[in-house]
Amino acid sequence: MKNDYNNHTNMNIDVYCRDGMVSVGNTLFETAFMTPERGRNKHAVRHLTMELMRNGTDIKSMPQPLDTYDHDHDLEPLIEGGDVMIDHENIYVGYSGLASNKLGAQWIRNAYPEFNVHEIDIKTDEFPHQHLDCVMNAFGDWGVILEKDIVGGIAGLPESLRKKDWIQMTDEEAHLKLANFIMISPTEIVMATEAERLRKEIQKLRPEIKIHHFPYYEVGKIGGSLRCNTQPIYRKG
Repeated sequence: MKNDYNNHTNMNIDVYCRDGMVSVGNTLFETAFMTPERGRNKHAVRHLTMELMRNGTDIKSMPQPLDTYDHDHDLEPLIEGGDVMIDHENIYVGYSGLASNKLGAQWIRNAYPEFNVHEIDIKTDEFPHQHLDCVMNAFGDWGVILEKDIVGGIAGLPESLRKKDWIQMTDEEAHLKLANFIMISPTEIVMATEAERLRKEIQKLRPEIKIHHFPYYEVGKIGGSLRCNTQPIYRKG
């Protein structure tokens, strides 16, 4: 990638907005990207965030980095939405070195002192996983994981994650973002049709869960999938 982000032929532009905001409790915060062209995509949904703010939602915004590809990680906190998972009183922040940084995790810790913020290191020596949701997805007391690309494996995870029932994903499933699915209720998930093996494993582990699926393979090939493509705002219960 050349350091010329006004020349659109030289970079990978997102085909849809993703990773630009995160819902935490009754708040929404705008993230801070490592790459400047991706940082601009939050403006495409500003009409929504400002409507929420006018209606009383607490909108936070991280300090924004310089409009460059080179960052001072001691001065510029970076967080991208795919690195953040909320699980009851816990917030998990992924660190691959390709997106969020340690200062970004500290920003979340300061902004949300009522949560326990845990950092999870991601291996990138075999494949350049960008975000935590590339290698892990957790719901309630279960989840899916590419254990070998989590530093320390399951044993190295925070205690609140170690006790979950984990389904192991394959390298190919991780690369195609087939585990990047969403839960729309405690007993319903939505995932790509192509994740056939994972669907069977989930049905075996949690037969009470209803799985909705539709073809989403082509989207996964360009670096994102259902979790990347959605942003929870209103929840019941």
